[in-house]
Amino acid sequence: MKKSPPAALMGFLLTGLLSSSGSQAATSNDHALELGVDRSHLAYVSEAEQQKTFADMRAVHAVWFRDGPDSYSDQPKNLVKFVGEMQLAKKYGLKILVGVGPIDADFDNYNKAAPRNKCGWSDRKWGAVNLDLFTRRLKRVFTALKAANIDVDAFEIGNEEDSNCYDGDIPSGHEASEEEIVTALRGYSRVLKAAAVVIRNPQYFPQAKIITFGIAHGGNKKESLVDPAGYVARLKNLDGYNYLDNDSYHVDGYGTHVYAWPGDIAGSITNTLHSDVTSLGTDKPLWVTEWGFLNLKAFPTKTGLTIQQAMQQFLDTFQALNRQIPIGPIMYYAYNPDPSLWVPQADILMTYR
Repeated sequence: MKKSPPAALMGFLLTGLLSSSGSQAATSNDHALELGVDRSHLAYVSEAEQQKTFADMRAVHAVWFRDGPDSYSDQPKNLVKFVGEMQLAKKYGLKILVGVGPIDADFDNYNKAAPRNKCGWSDRKWGAVNLDLFTRRLKRVFTALKAANIDVDAFEIGNEEDSNCYDGDIPSGHEASEEEIVTALRGYSRVLKAAAVVIRNPQYFPQAKIITFGIAHGGNKKESLVDPAGYVARLKNLDGYNYLDNDSYHVDGYGTHVYAWPGDIAGSITNTLHSDVTSLGTDKPLWVTEWGFLNLKAFPTKTGLTIQQAMQQFLDTFQALNRQIPIGPIMYYAYNPDPSLWVPQADILMTYR
């Protein structure tokens, strides 16, 4: 998951946002958009700060919370912290989307630090994941969650895999070849299937939703896929097997990330989601597991557009698109722990229902 924008910029992020959006929640798809909030690594702060975070999220009518066990979740003390975080989220009435994917401990010789590319992503290859280590770790995590009577509502398998600033399966610095794309897909597909089979096991979370990784939409062919949604769509028939719908499990939604260009907010959001459904179809909803702006320093723009007006346009566009295509939860990236910065954000999101 991405790092939060600079704190000094976050104070302006959500002022005055949803004066009109709340009254437009019902759509022809016959469902209202559900607001979610991302906050990574919340397990590692004090319980008091966790409680305040969840109380703040509930105060703005958030329905979903997104986080996941991190790179050190193979360590028992960190697993205890993660379970405690999820317990609190449920105590505050939030649905939880848990992101799962391989960590260093799921590779052979994991004590050897994986090299990092220029974006900081690990260069480990998905095809090299030791599925036995991966599934055993997932089972430990799931067993701990079940022992704490935590019902996980949804799982996101992976995060922006090979779709932006390529990692190990598609080395950065050149346009992806067909061979590299197929190799990356095969690597992701085996992890997706392994995770889904464990999730669907009756002793774990058979009723939870499963969604694919959040797609990153880049523009540089040397660092990002030309058609990232088409990449996911190929999982419907990869080597003669459907990794999205089969006898063992069904995927419930497609994860996607939407970071709008300030010069044309409605247009860039619309183009992004329409390109997703052009490749993926509308058989499953698009879960927007991250949304926001990549460059908050662009506000106010040269035309005078403020961040508040920009975010109003963002949510108005989501509302309009939800009348045309199925959209699942929309999860704002991200909660800022500084109370002086969150309060104005809360003033805006309070009207979102």
